[in-house]
Amino acid sequence: MITIPHWWLPLLLFAVWSLWAFAAIAELRAKELREGVAKELRGGVSVVPVLPLFPLGFWGAAALVDVWAGPWGTVVIGALHLLFALAMVFTLVRDLRYCLGRERT
Repeated sequence: MITIPHWWLPLLLFAVWSLWAFAAIAELRAKELREGVAKELRGGVSVVPVLPLFPLGFWGAAALVDVWAGPWGTVVIGALHLLFALAMVFTLVRDLRYCLGRERT
């Protein structure tokens, strides 16, 4: 059986939610460019409540499931976050390509 270090899940969770912050910023920027929002009227994205709380909440949920069902909480939460990261990489690349293409023109 493969042994997984105990520190990998919180590291993965914080990395994925940090990636979410960049994806949210890129999505907002692309949306504002599509809508023609002037630079002085552009908004921002606040990640403060999400970034520390969501990773800790998912880590706690995984730990609770692990108490009753072995490593399945860690495995399921980790797998879902890997899928979430894959989706965010796709949208981040899409939005950044759009933004960079629009700024050149």
